[in-house]
Amino acid sequence: MSALDLADLAAPLEEVVGHPVHLGELSTASLIYAKEAIATGRWLFCHDILARDLFAATALALYVELRYERREIEVAYAAA
Repeated sequence: MSALDLADLAAPLEEVVGHPVHLGELSTASLIYAKEAIATGRWLFCHDILARDLFAATALALYVELRYERREIEVAYAAA
């Protein structure tokens, strides 16, 4: 789905749920976006709960690995 298609879907959903809705495609290609969506977002619909949970577990594990690999850089950046 294109970004324009997602924006077109978000507007009517915002009216239904009564607050801003951000729609996006989750993938492990964007771990930070996926982690934030998993940690703070709400699922509006899920066709396959097992696939959803497997994706969430995989994405969160990859995010932890990313943070572990970047820890020296983050520590150095915070000290600067």
